[in-house]
Amino acid sequence: MGGTKMDYDYERSGYDDFLRQLIDGGDINDPAAEGITKKVIADGEESLTDKQRYVFNTKVKSVFRRPSCSLCEQPIEWDNAYEEMGSLKAKCADCTYRYEKMLAE
Repeated sequence: MGGTKMDYDYERSGYDDFLRQLIDGGDINDPAAEGITKKVIADGEESLTDKQRYVFNTKVKSVFRRPSCSLCEQPIEWDNAYEEMGSLKAKCADCTYRYEKMLAE
């Protein structure tokens, strides 16, 4: 059975939140790229024209990459990605849990 409008896409929602944080943090320094990023949040990447997609890919996606966990190398969850961006010791939720559990023992 196909998805309904009520289905919640956590991956998409987290990605949209990450993009909002880039905008709110003033990280996107190109007005056109910022406007296109707002369009991606509202309508999705599939709504972009070829030119908009090029700008988004070169000014946003290739610059602000999803960080990877320094321990297991898996992608960091989108809801933690902004805080972990640029960190050399970024940890995913699973590794953070295991690390904190180890310290508590």
